[in-house]
Amino acid sequence: MNPTKTVKLAALVGVAALLLTACGSVTDVDAGPAGGESTSAECASTVGISDSEIKLGVLSDLSGPLAAGGVPFAQGAQAYIDWANDNLTEQLGGRKLSVTVKDTQYDPQKAISAYRELNSEVAGIPLSFGGLTTGAIAEQAQSDCLLVVANPGSRQDARPGVYYTGATYDVSVINLMDYYVNELGHKDFKIGIIYQVGGYGEGALAALKWGASQLGYDVVAAQSFAPTDKDFSGQLAAIRKAAPDVVLMASSGASTFSIFGAAEAAGADWEWLGLQPTFIPAVFSLPIGDAFQQKVTMVYGGPVLSQSGANLTAAADQLKKDFPDQVENPPALLGWQAAYLFTNAMIDAIKSDHLTRGGIRDAIASLSIDPQGLGPAKYAFDPSSAIPTEPDQADLIVKADADTLGGLKVVQDWTQSPLVDKYNAEAKR
Repeated sequence: MNPTKTVKLAALVGVAALLLTACGSVTDVDAGPAGGESTSAECASTVGISDSEIKLGVLSDLSGPLAAGGVPFAQGAQAYIDWANDNLTEQLGGRKLSVTVKDTQYDPQKAISAYRELNSEVAGIPLSFGGLTTGAIAEQAQSDCLLVVANPGSRQDARPGVYYTGATYDVSVINLMDYYVNELGHKDFKIGIIYQVGGYGEGALAALKWGASQLGYDVVAAQSFAPTDKDFSGQLAAIRKAAPDVVLMASSGASTFSIFGAAEAAGADWEWLGLQPTFIPAVFSLPIGDAFQQKVTMVYGGPVLSQSGANLTAAADQLKKDFPDQVENPPALLGWQAAYLFTNAMIDAIKSDHLTRGGIRDAIASLSIDPQGLGPAKYAFDPSSAIPTEPDQADLIVKADADTLGGLKVVQDWTQSPLVDKYNAEAKR
């Protein structure tokens, strides 16, 4: 392990924890300082930056309800920083990177306390995991001119100065439904949705309803649940009464397993669709594993190990060294991806001789790079786009497959629906 690490992460917690969630809403998104580096004292700050080192911070759930995702996310980011120290010293001006990882326990108040500790020490946050906790620190981070890169959220979760690693969940629903209709050939069908309350699920519901008028399907049931719910019998009974042909799960981790398992046990006769958070590899070891692989088609906005690219190879090799249990766990690649985007922004800030908090945040606002396997053909943050803090609006379509490296088999490569631009223009922000 690289000696610059300041924190060792705990082992991955039980898979029964929830994987991902999001909540909160905003009506407008500003990517941050426009037209060059801000002249404020906060943006000119070089806290965490010296001639020999750049200090960074990670906020993640290591021991709370979302630790099954939060731990590998943080480990992936930490592995990337180790890799960067071995391979990017020259691009970083001869500096090494160090990282301090703080456990938010997916508690907004703990996240705020952890952020305050980091704020006095670091140049930026290459990973903030979880919509609720990221939302809690976003306003202060914007005020402090501190760049935050976060795992994907919904349009409702978007916050000024918080940059996503991929498309919002709303856009992913549009991409998924376009695939289901136009690639798989389903027409005039009835669909239900069971969704987690908060930005994640509510964003998915809004996009699903919008898509109905464009793609010719009928939303016949919409049932919500809280992340802490254990019994889904009421929601499933209501969905069954509506007699859908297919059901979309905007759920995560243990909730997905409980929903899918209870429905299958009751003889559900519909197809299943899912968003990125519905998958974790633990499903393969469960009684529902075979049915899940056969019946669920998912949209996925992150890197998949079964694809090719220099960055995927580097990620797999480094994870084998640092966290071998996480090599085939997709959230670890998402953490790597976040740190990769942040570090490339730092490199651009160094090239422009603006290695400050504001310089790093300005650099990511127009970052354009070839992700070499971590995403579609190009990552490009565009200040003039509908959501300037997401680098692309393309997704993979995948199925869980125990025989595929990383557990996800790609059935359609990176694709953006032609409806996405129309959705962005028409959907309320």
